[in-house]
Amino acid sequence: MNIQSLFLPGAEGGAERTLSFLFDGTVEEYAALPDANKEVLSVVCAQEKPAVPLRIVTGLKFDITKNVTSQIIHYKDAFKLENPALTVPYMVYGKKGEEEFAMILVPECEAGYLYAKALYYCLTEKEGTFDNYMNNIVSFYLDPDHIEEVKKSVQDVISGNTSFGWIQRYYDKIYIGRMDHLKELCVAESKRVFRHAEELLETEEERKPVITDAIVRCYLLKKCMYVHYMKAKNLLNGRYGGDIKLQRTAAKEAANAVPFVSYSELWRYREAIENAPKVTTSEEIAVEGSDEKAESPEEFAKRVLGIEE
Repeated sequence: MNIQSLFLPGAEGGAERTLSFLFDGTVEEYAALPDANKEVLSVVCAQEKPAVPLRIVTGLKFDITKNVTSQIIHYKDAFKLENPALTVPYMVYGKKGEEEFAMILVPECEAGYLYAKALYYCLTEKEGTFDNYMNNIVSFYLDPDHIEEVKKSVQDVISGNTSFGWIQRYYDKIYIGRMDHLKELCVAESKRVFRHAEELLETEEERKPVITDAIVRCYLLKKCMYVHYMKAKNLLNGRYGGDIKLQRTAAKEAANAVPFVSYSELWRYREAIENAPKVTTSEEIAVEGSDEKAESPEEFAKRVLGIEE
């Protein structure tokens, strides 16, 4: 089975392996679309004559799997989401000689590299859609500050002159560095995600997409934290003396440190806003049917996430 066959109806492995996506075609076909992402095209088409024909998939959706890693990070709320819950914004793939390859591309966004790595981990993990292509896929974050480097790296992938592992480690050093730094990044981003969700829940009529997006992002952050920790051989041999159990315990603790607001809390938060009486004076007014005072977004964030500001 090859990568392209996974996008075809009736692909090997049964209907459950057939992927959902918005577009799958050649780069030239994609470029002709009126809504084609110019940033993506600028990276993929950095050379006028690519070494190999390339295809691009957009909006690639796949399932959150209840495998061992997903169980270990202990984020059960992710399993409450309707599958396919995960989305790869853009994936470019091709074949050089007998070797197939694919590139995950994540456009500019907060903590974009963390999400790009997490999507890679989810796609290539055991029982993942691309579990046989772990060494043939690389993740890129289309960071404006490093876009020229990304263009060069994309061309290195296409030409086959540089190993995928070396390319990925190069960007790991730029965006992640020390493992403690990754933990700080994941914690900060998760807090930002749920703050933003709370703000949207106050104004958006359709709450399901808001809640789903927050839960998915937190799941990806926890996945990135745990798997990246477990793949750090320098930590295994140095800090933990080769004891994989000690490393697994530490990785789990790091993933557990990424804070979240539960699925049910988010739904109740929205309902509390809808049911709260209108404030007509500067006095605090109790929620109907309760002796408790209406909880402000700031108080909610402090209680659930421990956010003081």
